[in-house]
Amino acid sequence: MLYITPYCVDFIAPLLTSIGLPTETTLNVVTWSLLFTAVYNVIPSAISVFPAYLLTKASLERVPGIIGGVWIREFLVG
Repeated sequence: MLYITPYCVDFIAPLLTSIGLPTETTLNVVTWSLLFTAVYNVIPSAISVFPAYLLTKASLERVPGIIGGVWIREFLVG
């Protein structure tokens, strides 16, 4: 982040300070911004995986031979 957009830290630091997070060093700013980015990316991933899991599990229960691999059947149904 520092190599691609070095001035981004100057933009993010006041925002983090306004919500009460420590921004004394560049490492603090980078750490908090990466942490917020990770949380931002995990939430939609979890929301996407859960319905896919439910659909796959339901389809395997209704049509057992729909997926040829044994590993997925053991994981989802067993």
